[in-house]
Amino acid sequence: MPTGLLISMSTIPPNQSIATKTLNEALERSEKALHELKIQKLALDHHAIVSMTDPQGRITYANERFCAITKYSQRELIGKDHCIINSGHHSKEFFLDLWRTITSGKVWQGEICNRTKDGKQYWVQSTIVPLPELDGKLQGYISIRTDITKRKLLEEQNLFAMKELECSNRELDAFAYIASHDLKEPLRGIHNYSQFLLEDYSALLDDEGCDKLETLKRLAQRMDDLIGTLLRFSRVGRTKLDLSPVNIGDLARETCNALQAAIDEAGAQVEVAADLPDVVCDPVLAGQIFQNLIANAIKYRGRDSGQVEVGWDGDPWRPVFHVRDDGIGIREKDFKSIFRIFKRLHGQDKYGGGLGAGLTFARKIVEHHGGRIWVESQSSEGSIFYFTLS
Repeated sequence: MPTGLLISMSTIPPNQSIATKTLNEALERSEKALHELKIQKLALDHHAIVSMTDPQGRITYANERFCAITKYSQRELIGKDHCIINSGHHSKEFFLDLWRTITSGKVWQGEICNRTKDGKQYWVQSTIVPLPELDGKLQGYISIRTDITKRKLLEEQNLFAMKELECSNRELDAFAYIASHDLKEPLRGIHNYSQFLLEDYSALLDDEGCDKLETLKRLAQRMDDLIGTLLRFSRVGRTKLDLSPVNIGDLARETCNALQAAIDEAGAQVEVAADLPDVVCDPVLAGQIFQNLIANAIKYRGRDSGQVEVGWDGDPWRPVFHVRDDGIGIREKDFKSIFRIFKRLHGQDKYGGGLGAGLTFARKIVEHHGGRIWVESQSSEGSIFYFTLS
């Protein structure tokens, strides 16, 4: 505090010393409060776009950030109303509602699109506060704004991406319709007519001719299966989940019962942990995860293996489920590729053939639930597939 503001105690009569001390203390508090106010204003000016207006909305103050973002000088702004930065984006009703709010003495908050002096649009998150005088009459308004242009641009980009995704989904639906009708019908014709030829004309064909018809029939059936798999895959993730509390232990055991014939044929054994926790999930889709993982574990068993374990780790609120086997294992370089649709690490003549889509379905179902799936494995040492459902 400047020393000139203090009153020397030696020049004041004794009976006035207490009053003088109180006055000096009050001056010190005022000086301190003024200093803190200046600091607060400095911080506010660095962070926000600030302006003040009179009751008619004419600008009486604009801070440096206001001038910087609008490209107008204070001389150009003072005495003008905010129409000078009106972008034309909002309707008249928008501003009428704003004025009705603040003239009634209430605070208005919202997002406004403005325009700079050189014609560029920018967005602000705005708070407008009425400033009443002591007699209750409005002194004017103070507006505190934050530049949200980058956020609004990102929202517009996301909206554009969503529209593109919707368009892509419509195209995918159209493809699914074509695939299910226009493509599958001739494939069935090829398959059926190949069968007719084998039944009616096999006596006129040699063994090589019959083998070629069998191959033609088999290829047509495989193409039909591939198209059907693509159709089912395209639907996963685009349908709403039918969520409910599910006892995962019961679900895993039901899956094993459905696969019992394949389990017995392979001479395998599947053990399901007794303490698998309940989770909220789509029971039909979650069952398909276990079906694909257990079926894979059985298919890719080693010569002297066939032990499969279904268990879990972590905590009951966010459990990590696993399907462990002692089969042929997977090389680390193939960890990502095994989740690609129709990707097979072995030829059609090994391990019972198949389309190479089971793990892809499992991954998509897991991700549709908001979870993730991964594998830990080494060649010839078995595999552990982990997944979460949230």
